[in-house]
Amino acid sequence: MFACPHCNQLTISRRVKLNLATWIPYNCAACDRPLGVPLIKATIAWMPFILSMSTAQFLDGFDAPVLVTLCGIATLLLLSYYVPIVKR
Repeated sequence: MFACPHCNQLTISRRVKLNLATWIPYNCAACDRPLGVPLIKATIAWMPFILSMSTAQFLDGFDAPVLVTLCGIATLLLLSYYVPIVKR
């Protein structure tokens, strides 16, 4: 669970944090104030997956799915631990 930056209560699950978008705010369940993620850090976190999808078309055989899977895991880890939840 992650804490709301407004009320500091642990009301945000990992699933909710991974679904947060920079343009769609989420309201905290405890204080009902809007939350989001910063655009630059969220974009940086998505870069491994985006780059793997664009380079996978040039790989043959078993390499492409492995690359996309590993970069997808890296993206999930970056979104979970690198991208903070901010006030909106």
